[in-house]
Amino acid sequence: MIVKRINIGSPVKSSVLLVGWIVLGISIQALSSSKTYYYPTGAAEQIEEYVDDKVTKCTLYLKTGEIDQVEEYVDGKQSKLTRYYKTGEIAQVEKFDDGKSVKWTDYYKTGEVRWVDEYDDGKPFKSTRYYQTGEVMQIVKFVNGNKSEVISHDKTGEVKEVKKFVNGKLSNVVYYSDQGKKVVEYIDSAELEYIDVRQSKVTSYDKNGKVRWVNEFVDGELTKSTEYDKTKEAKSVTEYSSIP
Repeated sequence: MIVKRINIGSPVKSSVLLVGWIVLGISIQALSSSKTYYYPTGAAEQIEEYVDDKVTKCTLYLKTGEIDQVEEYVDGKQSKLTRYYKTGEIAQVEKFDDGKSVKWTDYYKTGEVRWVDEYDDGKPFKSTRYYQTGEVMQIVKFVNGNKSEVISHDKTGEVKEVKKFVNGKLSNVVYYSDQGKKVVEYIDSAELEYIDVRQSKVTSYDKNGKVRWVNEFVDGELTKSTEYDKTKEAKSVTEYSSIP
């Protein structure tokens, strides 16, 4: 109801104009439907659910009847994917934004998180691995989709190994122990996780950070080895030459 006052001339006279209106309410119910696909045995293989002809959910089943995975959609774009162990526990959950993966979580059968992969605009951004007891095992970082750093931890949280990458190629690895650390440098290598055929330099440090020895390589072959004393002076130098 609207109340409108109109004042006309002098002396003051007033009148009130009441204007009313009717609001019409219209309720439109969304149309939902589903499609079911079957195995030759007659068991359900896939059920698709729709609202207004747009898919909202798709559930896939194993031949034995257990849920294999569930896909969820918003405005026709996938928003979530959940995979299951055959025994019913959640195995993996992948979340999407505008159809692109943003987070992928994998679970141990007992329910603890095993690893989490994070994405930025569809490219890998960070990956974290966990021990079953919950401690961080490894963190992998990416720059523009390329691996840039891998940090490995033991169960107590101590850093045991750090790998550095440049443009996706392994640059150096630092190994930590109770005695100190060892730095292995690489040159023009691919990601050689376990084979040191492209290492260019290996430096060993004691737990106080002083250099103990340095090995130098050319094309993966040892060419020079230098040992140092506590004053950082070279104690011995050994040079190697390849046999023709």
